[in-house]
Amino acid sequence: MEAPRTPGSGSSTGTGTGTAGRTAGPPVLVIVQLSGGNDFMNTLIPYTQGIYYDTRPTVGIPEDQVLPISDTLGFHPAAAPLREL
Repeated sequence: MEAPRTPGSGSSTGTGTGTAGRTAGPPVLVIVQLSGGNDFMNTLIPYTQGIYYDTRPTVGIPEDQVLPISDTLGFHPAAAPLREL
């Protein structure tokens, strides 16, 4: 008899979605916190807001390098592939 499985137990083989044998349950909220050199203000840049440049004089992305996605927000230049999503 197989031991009961709990979400996240066992190993993943990388074949399929990883949901085999599980029953539907309540939705799960996953939060990922990134620490280090990447932060939200240099990923999704409020490039029309002067306060962004005032508070980030050395790490702010120059407006001419921002990849606009709206009239007020843009992606960091290294995030160009995200624009296609």
